[in-house]
Amino acid sequence: MLLSLCLFFIPGVYTQLAKDPQQDLSVSFSSKHEVTDPGSVFGVVTNKSANAYPCVRIEFDLYTRFDLRRAGEESRHLGVLSVELKDVHPRSVRDYQQQLPFPAGIGLKSISECPEHPPKRLPDAPEILSFTIAPPRIHLGQTATLQWRTANTDHVFVGERNPEWPHSSSEPIRAPRSIEPSGSLQVSPSQNVTYRLEATKEGKSTLKSVTVEATSSPTPAATCSITGRVSGRLQWEDDRGQTVSLTHIYLTTPGADQPVRAQIRENRYIFANVPAGQTYKIYPGNFRSQPQERDVPCRPNKTHGEVNFRITKPPPSG
Repeated sequence: MLLSLCLFFIPGVYTQLAKDPQQDLSVSFSSKHEVTDPGSVFGVVTNKSANAYPCVRIEFDLYTRFDLRRAGEESRHLGVLSVELKDVHPRSVRDYQQQLPFPAGIGLKSISECPEHPPKRLPDAPEILSFTIAPPRIHLGQTATLQWRTANTDHVFVGERNPEWPHSSSEPIRAPRSIEPSGSLQVSPSQNVTYRLEATKEGKSTLKSVTVEATSSPTPAATCSITGRVSGRLQWEDDRGQTVSLTHIYLTTPGADQPVRAQIRENRYIFANVPAGQTYKIYPGNFRSQPQERDVPCRPNKTHGEVNFRITKPPPSG
């Protein structure tokens, strides 16, 4: 009876040893890029075997893209991009997509099971990953944009530093306003102001400050406004049953670190009091639209209206 029980488990051991991602799995891949981003790699992983893979790692070599090389220059190896897919079931097909870290050509390096990692433990204290204001100096009547990113938080607040309290990490902020964990906010102070961001998590608090200088100007700063309408399908349900919606339009200029967002309300949006004298790029995030983006020269004291977009596809999944 004992001998029969031992022999029963031998086929299972053999099957486990026979797992080989290089033999069981095949990978197709391609890449695409647009003017506004470095591009992405996408394709399909096919599991031809009866083996289940909880996690599969695909690694791509990154090379100098042919259209970015000078005449006569050879392609250089720029690094490795890893793409991980969870729950690759037996005899199944899975698609994937991941953004490239920079413009590059790609080549398949390897496919393997993911290495086991210890579960990542979030820090006990909330984190403020970044908190900036741009520009740091404005004339009276102009606006500046606060931008922030946080992690491991229950609540996030922004307000002004309270001058009646000493400088310390525990001083309260004045007129706190509850905000999203990551986002941006336009402000138009009438004097020099220090803004403070506070992130809280289960009674613990982290604070960070930025200061904007507001100076008088002999003449009002020239601004313009940009408005438009969004049509088409603004909401989809993805393959996981989650709703994907277009809620904001983005504005940026060459060299800007982060775009400015305008919320879509009743299918319209507005960027008000934008500094004049430069050309802005307006686009609906990663959503596909006609046109994909618009360049708008901002003329002083003008309202550039009907900068419209018709949404045709949701953002790519992956």
